[in-house]
Amino acid sequence: MEKKRDYDYESDVKWGNFVRRRFHNRLSRPAMRLCLLGIPYLERKHGVGFTGRVAASFTDIAEAGCMARTGLRGILTELQGIVAWVNIGSPVKGGKRATLIKRYTLPQLMQKEQHEARADAERLKQVLSGRDFTFNGKPCRPSWQILRTGRVQASEPNVQGMSKRNRAIGLATGLQDDDVLFCLDYRQAEPTIIQHLIGCSFREDIYNVVCEAFQYSRYMGKKHTNMLHYAKADPTKLLDNWPETLQDKLRAYTKQLEDYRNQLWHKGRKTRKLRRHTKTLTGRIIEADKAQQVHRGQLFSWHLQGSVADVLNAVCLRIIDQETRRGWRFLLPVHDSVYVIGKADHETELQSIMTEATSAIGVDLNVKIDLIHK
Repeated sequence: MEKKRDYDYESDVKWGNFVRRRFHNRLSRPAMRLCLLGIPYLERKHGVGFTGRVAASFTDIAEAGCMARTGLRGILTELQGIVAWVNIGSPVKGGKRATLIKRYTLPQLMQKEQHEARADAERLKQVLSGRDFTFNGKPCRPSWQILRTGRVQASEPNVQGMSKRNRAIGLATGLQDDDVLFCLDYRQAEPTIIQHLIGCSFREDIYNVVCEAFQYSRYMGKKHTNMLHYAKADPTKLLDNWPETLQDKLRAYTKQLEDYRNQLWHKGRKTRKLRRHTKTLTGRIIEADKAQQVHRGQLFSWHLQGSVADVLNAVCLRIIDQETRRGWRFLLPVHDSVYVIGKADHETELQSIMTEATSAIGVDLNVKIDLIHK
């Protein structure tokens, strides 16, 4: 008889926290309960150890997950390929073949997310390269390329580089009488993620705080705030040259910001096998070119912008995949936003797609929606 393995409770807690954060919008409540409570109970009962392979009947699985057998097959199918390997057995009367379940380890889940993020950018580029949209009354098919951060960028023409007003006017020429143009934007995506990561938040809009202190326009306020985040120099020293009112408000913020930038810098240090690099919040690696000199701010910008790109690329593909069924038409991504042509009653569904996708990075982002009519 095989000896029972000791159970790693600490790793199970870490696994559960990761799954709750990453998959709470992808798994139903019964499926989440089964993978967080039922399967660990069966692993301990059968003595196979943490993430060991469990062989059990439908009755045992249902009891472990505190649920009825009805619908259990659908719940197991929901887990398959997402957080666990599942081989559904047959009923006792049909051959007595047990159902096999093995949860993916935490490194496997993280590696899976990394591969999905890379594949999303490649697939999005491929899809967009074969599509066109109406711009200023004429068919438009830009060239598309993937930037280092993972953003998919247009050129010839660079529609993404135009002003928001001119871009909206040009895209609105493709509207039918009852169509609307949606601009769905992750509002203040990078500042929101930064404040989450460093554990320092503001009740006020940080851009507005900077604008008011300097008497700047919104554009210049963003530019100065981004300089604080992504400059080569230590942000705590840059702050010394700012108005005293800002120094008082941002002193703790810049200290924690620089601490986080230093952590990234040391984690992404050069080795013989790997160049200077960082990871997005989905685990995708972004590395410098050979012999390329990068600084802390640049590495931090890759970390942030790459994380947003991973989320937005997944959003674009989900909207594209549902075009035929929903009746909307995806146009293009622009930085932290997407443009879609649809009906006014599509607003809730599109917003839901945007909101659910943020679970991939574990940060809730606000979605701003602008509707443009013909």
